[in-house]
Amino acid sequence: MISETDTGDTGDTDMDDVDQLDCQNLDFGLILLEIRKDVKGIHTQFDIMEHTVNQLKVDNEELKTHNKNLV
Repeated sequence: MISETDTGDTGDTDMDDVDQLDCQNLDFGLILLEIRKDVKGIHTQFDIMEHTVNQLKVDNEELKTHNKNLV
């Protein structure tokens, strides 16, 4: 961007600093997105395990009832 007070200095050093900051922010953002994806996957796995555990509890109670009827 060229302003009215441009002195002719290209400002490459300043732009390099900005580019590095942008890259750092981009990397940080990508890391956060990756963490978010991993956390969502973990939540999904826990939901599946919770459903499985609940189903096993129901099955176990049915088996207990069935065993009592056999005795």
